[in-house]
Amino acid sequence: MRFVFLFLSISMLFFWPPSTARAQSAAPAIGCEEAEEAKCLAATGGLATRSGERLTLSFAAGRKRSFDGNAKACGGYDNVDACKKYFLLGYLPGKKIYVVQWSAYEGGGYRLFKFDSGEELVLGDRPVFSPDGARLAAMADTEPGSVESPFGVWRLDRFPPSRELEAQLKGDWEVSRWIDKDTIEVSQMGSGEQKKAFARFAEGKWKIDFEK
Repeated sequence: MRFVFLFLSISMLFFWPPSTARAQSAAPAIGCEEAEEAKCLAATGGLATRSGERLTLSFAAGRKRSFDGNAKACGGYDNVDACKKYFLLGYLPGKKIYVVQWSAYEGGGYRLFKFDSGEELVLGDRPVFSPDGARLAAMADTEPGSVESPFGVWRLDRFPPSRELEAQLKGDWEVSRWIDKDTIEVSQMGSGEQKKAFARFAEGKWKIDFEK
C-alpha cells in the first residue's frame, strides 16, 4: 500500500503549561441520534430541556435560548418555509458545549454553543470529537457542484474554537472516527471501493496520508 503525503502547517496561537493542559482535557462527548435525544438531554443535568417541539438551552448567568421546531410544515408543500427541526445530538460535559442539529425543508447543519459565553460555531456536517475532548473534526459545507470536500480540525481550548487544520479533499468525504487523540480516519463516499485517508498530528503539525 502506498501513500501520498500532504503536509499542512499549523498556526499555534496558545501554549498551555502541562497542569493547564490537563485541566483543559474533557470527558468524552455524548452523542445521540434523533430518537435518542433524551440521553443527550439527561447528560446536561437539566441545562437543556425539551417541551414538545421547543428545545431550550441554558447558559451562564441565567440566560436561556429556545429553538421552536415545526415538523408539521415539513410534511407537505403548502408551508415549507416554516419547516424547522431542532435536536440536541451531542454534549461535551467537561467544556459544556451543546451540539444542536437543525434542518429545514432544504438544507440543515450543526450549531455548537458554549455554556459559559453563549457563543456558537456553525458547521455543515456533524462534528466528531477527539477521545480527550480537546478537538473536533468535521467536513464543512460544499458549494453545489463542488468536486472537493473541505475538511477541518478545531481546537476546543477556546471558544469559538480555533481552526488548526483546513484541507480540501477531492471527492465526497466524511469523518469516520478518531482512532486516537492524534489520528483521524476519513472515508471517501460513493460507489465502488471505499477509500480512506488518515490525518495525524505529530511534532506540531498535521499530515494527511491518502491510501492508493
